[in-house]
Amino acid sequence: MKRLENNLNDEDFVILTLNTTDPARRIQETLKRLQLELTVLLDRDGHTFDTWQGKVLPTSFLLDRSGKVRYRVDGPMEWDDADVIIKIKQLIQNQ
Repeated sequence: MKRLENNLNDEDFVILTLNTTDPARRIQETLKRLQLELTVLLDRDGHTFDTWQGKVLPTSFLLDRSGKVRYRVDGPMEWDDADVIIKIKQLIQNQ
């Protein structure tokens, strides 16, 4: 995700992560250990995950500025793959 963010640093693009299970302290410890700076949204009741129609973990969502899901991927993914970056840039341009 950080490589993706670096590839899109000139775009109107932000990475947010959604966590439905881990306590905030564990999340902070993991981010520190991995030396990551990510914004983590806590979704303890799973409402956001359900609203965005998540089915499995991991699931990745691309949202537009209004919060509407524009693209979803169920399962793991290489987010810095060239085809993925092209798709994201298309979505950004079509907002």
